[in-house]
Amino acid sequence: MTLRTNFKWQAKSRVDEKRERQNAEETHWRAVCAGVTKRDAGHCRVCGRRCDPFATAMLARGEHHHLIYRSAGGVDETWNVILACKGCHDDEHAGRIQVNGNGDTGIEIWRRGEGGELYLSVRETGVGVVERD
Repeated sequence: MTLRTNFKWQAKSRVDEKRERQNAEETHWRAVCAGVTKRDAGHCRVCGRRCDPFATAMLARGEHHHLIYRSAGGVDETWNVILACKGCHDDEHAGRIQVNGNGDTGIEIWRRGEGGELYLSVRETGVGVVERD
């Protein structure tokens, strides 16, 4: 049985609904980040350096990177997010490296050579299990 009201002050406004939706999305994103940090054991998936998403020092800072960007339709799920140190994250967004794959099962890291061509640098066959060329 649904309880209905005739009083405007009891109805949810669009602002309230938007705030609830944003809170739910933020809660989900925090849970995804916590799962990714735990899965990646606090190490950059690209270079293997120890990094912490909560660090204030720039060298030790870890950032959560979407393999498929949100702007390209990527979702906030653990398979689409990896932990990367600040340097590797900046390199990826600058186009110096390209990270592909599934964060839960394995990724490939492609580096840009001196001639501008991409070459496979690292292939994971599982999380943390690396093949290097």
